Amino acid sequence: NSGGFIFYKGGTWAFLPKNTYQTKLFDNNVQCAYEQAILVENGVIHRPYLMKPTREETYRVLCENDKGELMIATAREDVPYAQFVQYLIDELNVRNALYMDMGKGWNYSWYRNEDSTFTTFFPMAKWTQYQTNWLVFKK
Repeated sequence: NSGGFIFYKGGTWAFLPKNTYQTKLFDNNVQCAYEQAILVENGVIHRPYLMKPTREETYRVLCENDKGELMIATAREDVPYAQFVQYLIDELNVRNALYMDMGKGWNYSWYRNEDSTFTTFFPMAKWTQYQTNWLVFKK
């Protein structure tokens, strides 16, 4: 993983490189956090590529556009990796994007409650104790 996303109490968020992300994780203002591979950073394709540019999958990302809007973008069908990432930048004006792989064994999830306690769902394996690929926004 090369970066992370932090959603803070009060509704603000940040996309951060891994070293910065990991230093901010235990701030009491963190509502939830997500760590994965950066695909787009400040409007530029992150290098090295996460996977081969020609690899076809139905990709999904957590991203932020140039208007500061947060969204989840999903390909409608299998497309080459490089094509998907370039579309994010050219058509959706994405500034930052993190990969959202949903592979088996990586579905442990948690969130912080109003009283700063944690709620956990989907039992975890010992090697996924601090990893999640679920992101839930609730109004």
